[in-house]
Amino acid sequence: MTGKFFVRLFFLFAASLTAADFSLREKDGQMDSILASVNGDPISLQDVFALTRTKEYQLYGAYSGEELEKQILKLRREAVDMLIDRKLMIADYHKGDYKIPNRDIESELDQAADDLGARSRAELAEKLQKSGSSIADFRRDLEEHMFVQLMLFRQYNLHVTVSPRDVHDYYRNHPDEFVRPETLTLAMIMLDPERQDMDAAVRDIETILSRDVSRFGELARRYSSGPGGNNDGKIGTIERSRLRPEFAEALTDPAAGKWYGPVKTSDGIAFLLVEDRQNAAETKFETAAPAIRAKLEREMRAEVKKRYVESLRREAVIRYFFPE
Repeated sequence: MTGKFFVRLFFLFAASLTAADFSLREKDGQMDSILASVNGDPISLQDVFALTRTKEYQLYGAYSGEELEKQILKLRREAVDMLIDRKLMIADYHKGDYKIPNRDIESELDQAADDLGARSRAELAEKLQKSGSSIADFRRDLEEHMFVQLMLFRQYNLHVTVSPRDVHDYYRNHPDEFVRPETLTLAMIMLDPERQDMDAAVRDIETILSRDVSRFGELARRYSSGPGGNNDGKIGTIERSRLRPEFAEALTDPAAGKWYGPVKTSDGIAFLLVEDRQNAAETKFETAAPAIRAKLEREMRAEVKKRYVESLRREAVIRYFFPE
């Protein structure tokens, strides 16, 4: 992104701030602004940008102008809310009688260093310094992450319970999720409706396929104007129920290794080869149960976290310093 673009975004935030609400300070040689506060604890633009940087770059490749600014503001607002929730959970940790042993923190620090490819604390410190951080900052972030995970674990342990009946009821009430649909793997020759030798081409394809279906790919390369023509006509695997009507009518009882056609369509005349057919199959409850349990637990954890954070927010003083 260009410097001018960042300046424009910065002033989009600044435009909504009052003199009392807006704090502008020099930080690492850059201007930084306060976007929100939680019980007086500020959340800065740099705090947010540390979370959004990569996604902002991706947005820049997909949007431009006002839409780009809109998408970045939305992304940053989401990051601000994430940081607010994180601060509230950390504060809740410090209010309680909780203590994560130092050895656990050191163990996590060693694991994180190993994940970063650092073979020693000195090497880790060097890597962090090059990225503009330090061991102290890294340790603090790691500790706070562990605080948050502990508080969430307590909530999940208290409120997340998936019973065997829950799993079975979900399987029974969502039958469509546990049936693998019938699929066909197809190759296609599509003859351009404008071609002058249509009748001759159709006869040639029919004659050759009647003798040797293995030449379908050769014929596709020679005649087809449709997708996959240069790849032996292969168009991939599709659910049989999703076939276009003309193909569904032609493939009334499709069999692997057989060809069908000619089929008149709005795009021309088609020949189809069924390369493979997989019949519909039901996933048995015993096979589906672990995935169902995991899904229900994820949903329950998301709901428990939402309620937990909402309860913390009701007791907090939260201020936003940028436009809705």
